[in-house]
Amino acid sequence: MQPIDLSQGLGRREVSAITGRFLELHQQRLQRIADDLPEAKRDVLSVLPLLLHLNHPSLPGYVSGSTPAGIPGFQPGAELQRIAKGMFRGFSDASRTPPRLVIQGLYAMGSVGSMAYSRRSDLDFWVCHDPRLNPEELDQLRSKLAKIEAFAEERGLEVHFFLMNLERFRAGEAEALSKESSGSTQHILLLEEFYRTAVYFAGRYPLWWLVPVAEEANYTEFCEHQFSRGIISRDDYLDFGGLQQIPPDEFFGTAHWQLFKGVGSPYKSVLKILLVEAYARQYPRINWLCNSIKAAVFAGRMEQLDPYLLVYQRIASYLEERGESERLELARRCFYFKVDRPLTKQRARSASNWQLDLLERLTREWGWQHAQLINLDSRRSWKVNQVMQERDLLVRELTRSYKVLVEFAQNHGDNSKINPAELKLLGRKLYASLERRPGKIDSINPGISNDLSEPMLCIHRAGPRWALYRGALNAQQAKAETPLKQSQILTELIAWLQLNGILAHDTRLKPYTNQRPSENELLALRQSVCRLLPDSAAAFRNSLRSLGRPARLRRCGLFINPEGMDQNGLAGTRIITDSYDPLSFGKQKLCLVQTLEQILCTSWGEVHCARYEGAQGLMEALTTYLRLSIGNGNDAHLPELQAHCGDKLYGATIARRVDELFSQIGRVFGPEGSGGQSRYLLPLGNTHYLIQRKDEDFSYQELPSQKELFQAMAEPMSRYSPLVPDPRAFPGSPLHSICKHSEAGQLQLFYLRQKDCIDLWVMDENGSIFYQQLQETDPRFVLARQHRFLSSIKHWQGLTAHDHLGSLLQDPPRYYRLDPAGPGNWKLIPIAPPESEIDSSFMPLRLVVLSNQQLVLSCGEQEFSSLVHGKELFRVIVEHILAMRQGRKDYPIYLTAVEPQALDQSSSWHSMRLLQYRRQIEFQLNRIMQELLQAGRS
Repeated sequence: MQPIDLSQGLGRREVSAITGRFLELHQQRLQRIADDLPEAKRDVLSVLPLLLHLNHPSLPGYVSGSTPAGIPGFQPGAELQRIAKGMFRGFSDASRTPPRLVIQGLYAMGSVGSMAYSRRSDLDFWVCHDPRLNPEELDQLRSKLAKIEAFAEERGLEVHFFLMNLERFRAGEAEALSKESSGSTQHILLLEEFYRTAVYFAGRYPLWWLVPVAEEANYTEFCEHQFSRGIISRDDYLDFGGLQQIPPDEFFGTAHWQLFKGVGSPYKSVLKILLVEAYARQYPRINWLCNSIKAAVFAGRMEQLDPYLLVYQRIASYLEERGESERLELARRCFYFKVDRPLTKQRARSASNWQLDLLERLTREWGWQHAQLINLDSRRSWKVNQVMQERDLLVRELTRSYKVLVEFAQNHGDNSKINPAELKLLGRKLYASLERRPGKIDSINPGISNDLSEPMLCIHRAGPRWALYRGALNAQQAKAETPLKQSQILTELIAWLQLNGILAHDTRLKPYTNQRPSENELLALRQSVCRLLPDSAAAFRNSLRSLGRPARLRRCGLFINPEGMDQNGLAGTRIITDSYDPLSFGKQKLCLVQTLEQILCTSWGEVHCARYEGAQGLMEALTTYLRLSIGNGNDAHLPELQAHCGDKLYGATIARRVDELFSQIGRVFGPEGSGGQSRYLLPLGNTHYLIQRKDEDFSYQELPSQKELFQAMAEPMSRYSPLVPDPRAFPGSPLHSICKHSEAGQLQLFYLRQKDCIDLWVMDENGSIFYQQLQETDPRFVLARQHRFLSSIKHWQGLTAHDHLGSLLQDPPRYYRLDPAGPGNWKLIPIAPPESEIDSSFMPLRLVVLSNQQLVLSCGEQEFSSLVHGKELFRVIVEHILAMRQGRKDYPIYLTAVEPQALDQSSSWHSMRLLQYRRQIEFQLNRIMQELLQAGRS
């Protein structure tokens, strides 16, 4: 074939010759596709343009009578009409022309028509539509394409359609990032791939093919000149744009995208990212492969223009120039696997196949021996060790090229055109899939082998670590073998086996150790782990939608005492019913959760394992569960939860209690409970823990003494934070009933009359609880004093509030008597403070705290100030009170009010702080009074 002579410029004869060669090249590729498909799939492929051309109720893809359709220049031939009439019952009019021709072009791109295409490959189509379609028409067109995809899938052909608006594409706009679309991360590189690999099916031809390579830099001017001369018409061609200078930023985005795609298709991605690396090394004078193909077509060299072969040859040339033989060998292996034509299995020697012939010639040039080919052709049955080695090589190569391209983009560009939201999604995908961290389970088989299962595996204990081996090895044999995996977390090994498909249903997992767990215990643990992770691939799946949100917990497995439980301290003790709390068991209040291994499956497709010890370890596991389940917001559904404990005596009860705890606390902090501002009180071992959210995270506080417990309960809160005791906490105490009565903005008092004292609980407007035991027996006097003090608090709060009138008129403090109502239950009886029954001639004692922390005590009409009396203030006021008393003088001194001087201090003076301040001052006053009275008696 003679070169096209362009010495006299581009004329109609040259345009006709170029168009003819373009169609000949694409016809070759279409024929390759047809030759590789069975007749039924070939027929489906052939009718796709017809289904886009017509909008007929008898045809797949019909949505409504107004659905856009029609391809300019498309004329179904006799053979296509015969296929359509045989395939679609009731359809006969295949030759009619739609009123509108809105599908401007239909192209398949990718490996289709190349030596890398196989029957298992899917087909990706660009559907170029009229840019003037309105949103409703575009929605109908999408529905039409979805129905055609479903029709093809029913007949065994996987096709995907992508709508293309050429005006937006030329302007640099792109479809949103999706599983199949690279979004805004690349434009010129995507266009280059289209020109290199696209196969023309119907519609208008790409204008780019008419532009000589020498005119690429002047693409727009050259085309406009030909339009003005009338040599070509705009209506006959589609202008995707030229390959002008590529922004360096695209190399950055492409590096992310190919690493992202490499998670699932590493061989294909290694080739693509190596090609882009080779392009980057040529910057700014890049010799695009598509231009090499076009130059060959212009020159009349139509043979050996296979796009995938050209990709390999460009990569090989690049790596040979750099002397990187190991990378070249990996590139050859990636190319061989991408072609997917095993030379040792495909055919008898007499058969003929162009792909096999070409591949055989290449492997001979590479010096590959038959034994090497046998090993490569058995890839689908490679086992764990070889798959892990291959995976590491692929990831290392992807990461290396990624770093080269990112460094290039950073040195030459400003990354301003890359959508940061898309890069965030890609980054999260890479982080979730490739980042190695302690306790994270990696997917070791990204499409390398079909079956990693093993018939026999054994686990050995070596110090603090567990080691996993293939086969049945004794301790001596294990010393000479390299383990498949090691970990301090037993369940991590089992989960790793399950998620990577190594642990089949009939695989025997055997422990070789004198220590626990026994083989039966290990089997029960294995079954429990596998129930949590039933699908060996599901745990690693994620979507761009899920990556667009913070990671959330989908499944949580809790494996308690997986190595067995230390029975010391439990001799002679049995858990008979669930009324015994395994978290605070027996007289010694033992926590029977000695070790806990946690498996977490997140919405990002990550699986994490962690090991915890003792009560504090349980708290760490619990707060981790809350952090990932609820995080900064309330999810509609809590994750699936599973607890397992294999101990023969206590296992079921312990597992049930831990499951109950995690479920209960998840409900409390979740949407169905009191919300994320709750505070949860948990008895654990011989102490208590307070769990709450602080600084957008969950934390816990140990409360080893009763004093610290009461202080934590009474801690002033800046917003409503109700206390929620664990259902098994404080048996017999009315605290559960009191906490259930919590109400935002309401000040409440509860009292319980004992034989020789009165117990008081004051719950403030933010849910904090103040407890005090008074050595008195008459509730009338106690309530009267409390009412005066609480009323002063409400009055002062009303004065300091922004809405003075509304605050002053709000509900007064409420009062309740606590009466027993059966074991562990209490009635709350509303009462009014009996102030009218008490002598009202009491002397009010009011404390004012000045802004400089000085104190003023007002007793009746007389004031005593620390500015005057200094450290003797309390003694002076006590002496004054005693002097005024007649008769009995030793009854307690009570403050009727505590108020800050400045009204703008309300934010720091909560009700709880005033109550605590009152108790401290009253303690000092009564201590001094007893000292003075004792001195007087002596």
